[in-house]
Amino acid sequence: MKRTATILTSSLLALTFVACATADRDSIKALELQNSATQRMAWERKDASLLANAADRAAIQQEMNATQSVKALSVDVVSIDVTGNEAVAVTNQKLVRQTAEGEKVSTYQQKQRYAKVGGKWQATGAAEAVAHAGTSQQPASK
Repeated sequence: MKRTATILTSSLLALTFVACATADRDSIKALELQNSATQRMAWERKDASLLANAADRAAIQQEMNATQSVKALSVDVVSIDVTGNEAVAVTNQKLVRQTAEGEKVSTYQQKQRYAKVGGKWQATGAAEAVAHAGTSQQPASK
């Protein structure tokens, strides 16, 4: 009987942990998707100041100024690792935009750190570029 109670208690603790971890991951994924919407708005408005924590805002603003239109900005959450009150999310992002020189497609991977403060997840610091697959360009039609 005592062994059965111990097994049940352990199982309930494991289920609680999994449920909390899933809720944490869902919250962080929602923040990443919200950040993606903000990024797209910043590119469409050509306003780098909307990008909180942007490491090189001046260079980004120059790229925005050269952009005629944003065709797509997609974000794929690759992983979310939660350890206690800290987490790291890794995303793959693809930006497709039209410039005077033609269509530019930029793909990159970035890492964002999060901390749980007062029961809510918040980004800490600027997102870090993990990898940049590059930028391809299709010439503008003449």
